[in-house]
Amino acid sequence: SGVTKRLEFPQKKLYGRAQELDQIQFAYQKILQPPHHHAQALFISGYSGCGKTALAEEAARRIGEQHKHEKTSAPFVIRGRYEPQRTSLPYKGIAEAFAHWFKNLSSRDKRKLSQVHVTLKQAIGDDVNSLAN
Repeated sequence: SGVTKRLEFPQKKLYGRAQELDQIQFAYQKILQPPHHHAQALFISGYSGCGKTALAEEAARRIGEQHKHEKTSAPFVIRGRYEPQRTSLPYKGIAEAFAHWFKNLSSRDKRKLSQVHVTLKQAIGDDVNSLAN
């Protein structure tokens, strides 16, 4: 028969995180308003298995959908994971996030990549080349 004894949930469904999603959406809308219209970072923390990754993925999906409907370019949403028990590198999560960002940038057109390089160089100087390596 078609009856199973296991309780199963759909893999991509997020449960009980409406308040956190609203907070992320509010923070995102806030940075879009002048004079805050510049890069921002949002950090999500919590115990292992509490749904941080699913929350971040759902928030990114919703932001992307919002831009698709408004026909505006979606922002880069990058993420990195820091697991203290698995590494001794203190900034591994940030390094991972930027590595993901650079990988996405390199797959875009060369003009956009050049614009980002100039902007980063203005912001942090010649050390920008060591970031990309």
